Amino acid sequence: MRSFAISFTTSILLLPSSGAAAQDWRLELGAERVRAIELIVQIVSPEGTLGWEGDVVLRLPHGGRKLLRLPGFVQLPNTTGQLIVTAVEYPEDASDALKRLRVFDTVAALTAPTRVVLAKVSTDGRVQRSQNMLLDAAAIISECRSIQLAGQRHADEWPQLRVSYRSWHSDTDVIGSVDWVALVDAELQRVIARTPTAFWRKTRDGIETADLLRGTELPTGIELHGVRTDFRRTVQCAAPCRIEPMAVLRSAP
Repeated sequence: MRSFAISFTTSILLLPSSGAAAQDWRLELGAERVRAIELIVQIVSPEGTLGWEGDVVLRLPHGGRKLLRLPGFVQLPNTTGQLIVTAVEYPEDASDALKRLRVFDTVAALTAPTRVVLAKVSTDGRVQRSQNMLLDAAAIISECRSIQLAGQRHADEWPQLRVSYRSWHSDTDVIGSVDWVALVDAELQRVIARTPTAFWRKTRDGIETADLLRGTELPTGIELHGVRTDFRRTVQCAAPCRIEPMAVLRSAP
């Protein structure tokens, strides 16, 4: 069984990992989107090549290969051609790191990062400008869920993006994940604001806690409260507020 979805706005693009025939997937994607994916891969790995042999993989110069995932794929026309925005992830790296993290093995930050890649492409298919940035430089693992364009100050600048994603973190006695809605400034290449919408955490003695979160804006910050638990935390921050993961995971009941 194959899983596939693509949208020009916010749906996740899942590249095949189930032995689908390469020609099948190129036909399903269409020539325009296949070319857009090839351009993104050239930006992420200039010396790599895209392989469509059943699984869609990035072939590395030294002979290795990585499965690709492009969540949040956006492809929009503009006055000079088109704008392509997507996250780029390697799911096998994330799966391996998560197995180790869940048993409190030491896993370094950025073991399985998400990169956000933007490209302005001319009408004849050439990349005029590109941007390649880390989504969350402090996360061990990050997993993008969706990307939306959130506005643009000037026509010659990269847009701001609204990104939903999950990040995984660890400390000496706790591991956990936080789901975020973040405002990303692609021009500045950083997250300028983010609010948690859910968390999961596990302590070293095996106690697990999970909850959905709601936020109430205050004059000096945000009050977070759980939907199912008695989690409550007031985070002091100036607008726009960028909450840190351990402020959530350390405060969980």
